[in-house]
Amino acid sequence: MCRKFTGALLSFDLLIHPSQLGDDITKTATYREFRSSEAATRSFCSNCGSGLTWRIDGMDDMMVIFLGTIDEEFLIGKKIKGSEQQTELGVKFDRQGGFSKELCEPNMGNLFWDNAIPGITDHDLGGTKFLQSFPQE
Repeated sequence: MCRKFTGALLSFDLLIHPSQLGDDITKTATYREFRSSEAATRSFCSNCGSGLTWRIDGMDDMMVIFLGTIDEEFLIGKKIKGSEQQTELGVKFDRQGGFSKELCEPNMGNLFWDNAIPGITDHDLGGTKFLQSFPQE
């Protein structure tokens, strides 16, 4: 389900406690949830359809946020005005700030390791490797 929901071979996720969010995203007008399995709930933006989060039932202290949904200025930094450079691929900007390195370091682990694609997603990204299923109580 994760590959289909994110549209990517690997999902880059941020595992947080819900209290770490500055605002309650569930109060946003376009926030929607659906049950994706007997044990999990996923959320998405009803305006653009982008996947936002997922949660495992009974693990209320954990929420997974998809890193690609984090605002550009926080992920890769604010564009520095006047730094525009035309390249063969388009306009490039210098940036200041951002937390991409801190957020994208794979120190939490690799989820769903038993579902790896040989030669594609089975390389070692570091961290703990988790199996596809979480234990149910």
